[in-house]
Amino acid sequence: MSKFNIEYILNKTKKEKAKEYYENNKEHIRKQQYEYYENNKEKRRNQRKEYYKKNREKRRNQQKEYSENNKEQIKKRQNEYKEKNKEYIKNQRKEYYEKNKEQVKKQIKKYYESHKEQIKERKKKNYEKIKSKIT
Repeated sequence: MSKFNIEYILNKTKKEKAKEYYENNKEHIRKQQYEYYENNKEKRRNQRKEYYKKNREKRRNQQKEYSENNKEQIKKRQNEYKEKNKEYIKNQRKEYYEKNKEQVKKQIKKYYESHKEQIKERKKKNYEKIKSKIT
């Protein structure tokens, strides 16, 4: 017998023994796994929180860089989505408005109050454009 055949037989017997052990002790193994899972829930949660806190700035910067470098592509995709889903978007807005009428009205008032000067300037510019076209 060659060395390869001996290793193959040993590995095969190991796998068979492992399968037997697992089948004989399934409940015990599952119980241990569940206990480990329950005992380390909090630890895993804290690890996730720390990971996200550490990488938050990095992710934000990556998103900013991507949006700066790909403005045109993003606008194209947004316009395509809007064109494809015009009716869906309209219906969503109507539903939101119907559910939150008072809140929407308050938001609109806030917007107009905070942007009064900008709105006046826009109106003046538009008026001047129209006036210049007429004359």
